[in-house]
Amino acid sequence: RPLGVGAGGLAVLAAIESEEREAIIERVAPALPAFGKLTDAGLRLACEETARAGVAVIQNRVSLGVTAVGAHFCDSMGQAMGAVSVAALTQRMTAARVRRIAQQVRAAAAQIEQRIRTRALVTQGALAVFAEHGFLGSSIEQILVRAGVSRSAFYSQFDGKLAVVCAIAEDFEPEWTPLFDVLADLHDPDMESLTAWAAIFLDFHRNNLETCTLLTQVTALEEK
Repeated sequence: RPLGVGAGGLAVLAAIESEEREAIIERVAPALPAFGKLTDAGLRLACEETARAGVAVIQNRVSLGVTAVGAHFCDSMGQAMGAVSVAALTQRMTAARVRRIAQQVRAAAAQIEQRIRTRALVTQGALAVFAEHGFLGSSIEQILVRAGVSRSAFYSQFDGKLAVVCAIAEDFEPEWTPLFDVLADLHDPDMESLTAWAAIFLDFHRNNLETCTLLTQVTALEEK
């Protein structure tokens, strides 16, 4: 389903930068008429209305007789990354109920954003603390102070230091995976190819020294 057709997708599309949004609309335009005879101009107008309202509302577009309401949420960098949406039979979606649901999905999206921000603050703060004191020498209290979050906010997402390291590793995976994909694609490599890859790896390690050092430390401890 093209982005912007459903309530959640429309909420996200309306929230992204205009240049990227226009590129997406141009790309999905050929598929739009299958959804309630939607056009690229109609999708642009829907994005404008959604941006003004702060919530996306669609009716009879994806499914006949269905109305949906959606609100976007952002990542820790302020970029739209997902949405919360609710759909129900149009006959049950009175104007008052749509307004009430709009408030609820906006509140749910705000809660998700808060959790995302807290997670980012904790992982960034913890990485700095681990770099200074090592994994074993660091405490939850030091992480809380560096991250600037409450103890309850921390424990709502993490049960301890190891859980934080797992989150750091999860965020780091998209960074290192492509590098090792390149190595895996080197079928029967010669010394020149391996040397070139090793140089790239060392560069990567230097640029991500804190994270690499932490993951090496914790892996060694877990093996023991």
